[in-house]
Amino acid sequence: MGKGGFFKKDIKERKQKRKERSIKQRILEQKKKVEEKIHHVIEVATEVKKSSEPEPVVEKVEEVKPEPVVEKVEEVKPEPVVEKVEEVKPEPVVEKTQHLIFDQSIISYIMLDNRQVIEGIQNFSENEIKLLTFDAVINDFIEKEKLTYNRSLTFEQILTKLNQIGNFQYYGVDENSEITKRANVLFQAEKYVDDSNILEEEKLSKTDCVIIELLIDKSVVLVTNNSLLKEATRQEAKERNVTVDIFDPLEL
Repeated sequence: MGKGGFFKKDIKERKQKRKERSIKQRILEQKKKVEEKIHHVIEVATEVKKSSEPEPVVEKVEEVKPEPVVEKVEEVKPEPVVEKVEEVKPEPVVEKTQHLIFDQSIISYIMLDNRQVIEGIQNFSENEIKLLTFDAVINDFIEKEKLTYNRSLTFEQILTKLNQIGNFQYYGVDENSEITKRANVLFQAEKYVDDSNILEEEKLSKTDCVIIELLIDKSVVLVTNNSLLKEATRQEAKERNVTVDIFDPLEL
């Protein structure tokens, strides 16, 4: 073999080896790339697997603190101290002074010095006695004495006589008072008439009606011997549901 042929053969061999090395190199590189891809795929799969695994659920248990045991103590209210007070019943008020009011009939007996009437009045009560009447009664009595017996008496004469038998006082009549107004109504009604006298029937006078209303309204005792006045007074008191006191010295 010539020298030229040897070099050609050597070059060819070297090319062949280089080609083989190149092929091997490419195979190795491709293998490396394939391994790298496989390795990458494995890594990705591992990551996916890790991410897909559910995290353990940690249930947060809230700490329950036991409530303090509060013992309910029933409040004991002290019972009120009730002081037993003995009931004191008021004693009945007994009026120490007795007020006696006269009508015309009693004044007539006193002016005649009738001892039964005078002593009956003076002994009526152990308490203090005050004798009363009002000016209209005295004036009516003076007028009746004049008309019936033609006897003239003065107001002062009658006052003097009445003062002799006890603590006497007279009052004026107020024509505008409620007592007088009620007396006028009673007088005009003519509810009470005594017709036992065939010559003349007897009616209550306006003054009698004032006495009735005064007796019903005030705590006084009527002193009279007039039957019609006594009957009318009791009937009016019954109808008005009140109590009245009447004293007739001649019935003793």
